[in-house]
Amino acid sequence: MKTIANEYKEYILEHKKKNQFESEQTIYRFKNGYGASVIKEYMGPGVELAVIQFTNDKNWELEYSTSVTNDVLRNLTHERLIEKLEEIKNL
Repeated sequence: MKTIANEYKEYILEHKKKNQFESEQTIYRFKNGYGASVIKEYMGPGVELAVIQFTNDKNWELEYSTSVTNDVLRNLTHERLIEKLEEIKNL
């Protein structure tokens, strides 16, 4: 499973995968100042999602106090990834 949700491509700030041994990561940024860091699970079939809040144009911090989650969400399917990105977009 990839970290890019085509339905949310317009919100991608950054996508990186340096080599075959490093995790793929996509950073999404929404107009409300929130976003998501989505990382391909190392040994699992899904992705991990963390809610982030931007401190300026490119810098961000993990945010654990939203209604979306108070932790990192693990083993997400593509459908759950889409649901959570929509929740973050609507914060």
